[in-house]
Amino acid sequence: MGCKAHIILRQYILYPDYAIPKHLTFTSKYQKRLARQRQLAQLRADMQSKVSISKVVKYHVSLPTEEAHHATHPTH
Repeated sequence: MGCKAHIILRQYILYPDYAIPKHLTFTSKYQKRLARQRQLAQLRADMQSKVSISKVVKYHVSLPTEEAHHATHPTH
């Protein structure tokens, strides 16, 4: 039918125990990047050693607008 509408589904896996605490402040982007790299390295090490890791799985769904979906073909 030539419909250009599409649905986008994304899955996100969050590891709350490895999040950088919000109360920390960084004086530079470099310091913030180093903190992220340290947390990521710790997460990878724990995954390899089979440590129990808590995770939160979230999904984000983007649906087409009515205009994008119904402008190219009849809907009845």
